[in-house]
Amino acid sequence: MSIENRENINEKVREIYLKRDFFEFVKSGLKTLEIRVAFQSFLNISEGDYVLFKSGRGEPVKVKITGVRQYNDLNEVLQTEDISKLAPNMADEQIQKIGQALFSESDIKKYGLLMFEFQKIE
Repeated sequence: MSIENRENINEKVREIYLKRDFFEFVKSGLKTLEIRVAFQSFLNISEGDYVLFKSGRGEPVKVKITGVRQYNDLNEVLQTEDISKLAPNMADEQIQKIGQALFSESDIKKYGLLMFEFQKIE
């Protein structure tokens, strides 16, 4: 088997669904960070992997994961990360409200959070 074929086999492509507004930010290149509860399914995503972001019936956006970081809670994320790359045009307070609506406090305490840094593939 050639090296090219082995690389294609090893290339993982995962699908992650986003709300329309966040998807549009990825599509435009403004959003280069995605946060998720560190469930087992997301722990399998590593630097160098590819992800297809999807929303509705539109064309997916392919990105390459360039970094993965773990956090204990949303406050730690807000203190450490460049939030403009996570949620462009949103204040910290808005992000906290959205985070509380999307992620249960008990899940965050049990599993923590994962931050995926990525680069859009043209």
